[in-house]
Amino acid sequence: MERQYVWLDEFSCTFGEIVHQLVQQHGQQPKVKEKNYVEEEKQDERKEQYGLVESGVGFYQQLQSQIHKEVETHLQQTVCIQQLECKQKNKMQQSFIHQKTKSLLKSRQLEQDPSSIRIAVFNALADGLAQFGSFFRCNPENLVWDVRCPLFEKEVKALSSDIFGVVECNHYIDFWEPMLAKEGFHSMFIPKERSPAELLGFEADGCCLGYQASKFECLSSNKAAIPLVHVIAQLKNLSTNQIFTVCVVHQKAGVEFSHIRSKQMSYILKQLDSFQKLCHHLSSTTILMGDFNAPYHEPCFVSAIENGFANILEKDGRILMPWTTWKFRRKDISESVSASIGRREYEKKDCIDHILVKPAAYLQGFLACPEDSSLEDTALPTVTWPSDHISVLACVRFIDTQL
Repeated sequence: MERQYVWLDEFSCTFGEIVHQLVQQHGQQPKVKEKNYVEEEKQDERKEQYGLVESGVGFYQQLQSQIHKEVETHLQQTVCIQQLECKQKNKMQQSFIHQKTKSLLKSRQLEQDPSSIRIAVFNALADGLAQFGSFFRCNPENLVWDVRCPLFEKEVKALSSDIFGVVECNHYIDFWEPMLAKEGFHSMFIPKERSPAELLGFEADGCCLGYQASKFECLSSNKAAIPLVHVIAQLKNLSTNQIFTVCVVHQKAGVEFSHIRSKQMSYILKQLDSFQKLCHHLSSTTILMGDFNAPYHEPCFVSAIENGFANILEKDGRILMPWTTWKFRRKDISESVSASIGRREYEKKDCIDHILVKPAAYLQGFLACPEDSSLEDTALPTVTWPSDHISVLACVRFIDTQL
């Protein structure tokens, strides 16, 4: 399952704009014709005109290759794309999606200012809930904990986050805590009361919050299991001295429990206010993240927005993450679930994992959803992905309101 990093630079162009610019530089593209002896001389003239050498591929492929070279030169030399001779009157401020991941990611991290923070949250699908979650399209052998835990470690390394929240987290002592410590995190954990995983005979799952010890100092923390499992911490950025509050939550699942999630959100908003009043330091920013089990239009999400929070993965009214969970499950026909005709199964595909900030911050980049075509037969989990949720990652720059 491949995912791409999307960087939202203030002065950048989309891939399509670059194509347009380069085609404009070379003139209009010639029509594709079958090669014959009569046309050979004309084709030679075209090749000379465009500076292209025939190599068994068409104009588009050669032009695309040239475009990639232009883009790579821009990225390596950090030359502004505006230097390309653009005939458009208005400067476009859109995102450029780079196809190469790791090298670009590292170079971008080096370029970021100290106030930039990479925030990630992930519903890890607790051990026990995976095996008994009715994921009938997934091979049961791939749902075993020993098979999944190396994939979790791989994902944590790939995210390279500064702050990391995990919900449906069990095996904290024997896996998550030592693994996160190896990656430079200090972490804290609280299990749920009457955890669904525990009721199935497995370790209780809960919420975990980790932060890079080299970048942050924890000034204060609090955690509780009821009425809503959550972890709150006040962190200080050691480079900028910015102080902010981070909270990881996991709200109750089920379409029929929207009213409970509204009460849980009201509770956590009050908890955040109370926590910050008790802290010795004033936080300039609050981050609320986790599995809300609620899409954007649900009342609990709306109440958070009305309380001053902003969805960091929304830009110019456009939702950047169309989904964060996608699964097919089996249900008893007696249950009130819309099932496919003749089959005891239903599909759930929605964005229910969120990162909210207060006040609004500047989004520099995020990790996009995988292509639907790569998952349409099985959805999640898969042999290479250990959960029914994808991780959510945002690279954010906060403006210190105390300055």
